Amino acid sequence: MQITEELILNCLKELQSNQYKYTMLKRYYSGEHDILNSYAMQDARSNMKVVVNFCKRFIDERVSYITTNPINYISRSGDTDIINVIAQNIAIWEKLNNQNLLKQAQIYGKSYSLAYLDEDAEFQSITLTPLNCYVLEAERIGQSSVLALHTFYLKFDDKTQYLDVYTKNEILHYKVTSNSSIEYLGKDIHIFGKVPIVICRANAEEKSLIEDIKSLNDSFNNVLSDLVNEVSDFRQCFMKVVNAELSEEDAKRMKSSGIIHLSGTDSSIDYLTKQINDTFVKNLLQELEEKMFKTVSTIDSNEKMQSNTSSVAIRSRLFLLESVCGLIQAELEATIRQRLQMFFNLYAIKNNIQYSHKDVVIKFTPNIPNDITSLADAASKLSGIVSQHTLLSLFSWVENPDAEIEKFRKEQDYNNIDLDKIGGATV
Repeated sequence: MQITEELILNCLKELQSNQYKYTMLKRYYSGEHDILNSYAMQDARSNMKVVVNFCKRFIDERVSYITTNPINYISRSGDTDIINVIAQNIAIWEKLNNQNLLKQAQIYGKSYSLAYLDEDAEFQSITLTPLNCYVLEAERIGQSSVLALHTFYLKFDDKTQYLDVYTKNEILHYKVTSNSSIEYLGKDIHIFGKVPIVICRANAEEKSLIEDIKSLNDSFNNVLSDLVNEVSDFRQCFMKVVNAELSEEDAKRMKSSGIIHLSGTDSSIDYLTKQINDTFVKNLLQELEEKMFKTVSTIDSNEKMQSNTSSVAIRSRLFLLESVCGLIQAELEATIRQRLQMFFNLYAIKNNIQYSHKDVVIKFTPNIPNDITSLADAASKLSGIVSQHTLLSLFSWVENPDAEIEKFRKEQDYNNIDLDKIGGATV
């Protein structure tokens, strides 16, 4: 497909047309929910607006579950060099990058990983969002993306919008002069051989988690705000005066002295208060909260559990969350694999050594409590059946199994040194 200015403008319009939706999703993750602007205000009454941000909680929980522990890379062919190359060039910065990439994908339904070379010609990646990026995918199966757009503003110039257009071999630079006009500024060449922006999808439908629970979260905030305001108004009860007249001065005097004189025998003063059905409100809030947890397939981690609950029992309660996160991991893995492919292409150009991303297994370790004794027992029983590399990858704190194996071998070699044969030493 030929890259024309008309095609670029059409993509830019598509990017701009979705800004309202994606801005709303960003607001909700940041805690700026609709209740802050649309709550039904009452004159002379308490109008507190309470926001409980379940959207942020569930997204952060998924990101933490999947990406807190570092990714383990395993070579199918047993090539330790390819693992060391990844560790030295990508693993040192990818953890934070993957966390941000996955978080933005959960907020917007998708995010983008832009590969580039830094000032030292080192491979790097940065995360973009649908607020500032658009990728035109090829219509034919098996073809790579046609182009990608990245809009941005300079730090001290928030009035002029700039546009970078990424193609297979070039980066075209523009200045956006109006909604239907752009000004060409120049171009640069890149060496990735494909559009260097990869899509990271939250799911196959590219649907944000926030969209699933927005109405439930709004209802929860409204009910909780109404309850808080009911309690606040409860303190400002109405004084009820029967068969007597109470002037404003008498009311002030009574308030300061705590004493009031009534002349009539049938006169009385008391307070008129409201009866709040707190059970109904509590049940409603609990029902809304449970619906949100069920919708996102997770459990309430704040729920009290027995102190002797094993890690296996905890993990069984996380079955639905693990199932959902397994689908999310598959999307993130596809993004990471494409990033590895671009890195290996670059590495081959710089070092004349070709590696294949197909030789790399990407292993995620979920961030859940582990029974170390059980893992150690399993590793002991599997010793001699599976490789030592695979056994070490079971332990989340082992970031690089190959490096750990090498350390172990060096320790063994050191312990097996025969001091009698070194420099004529005697024991």
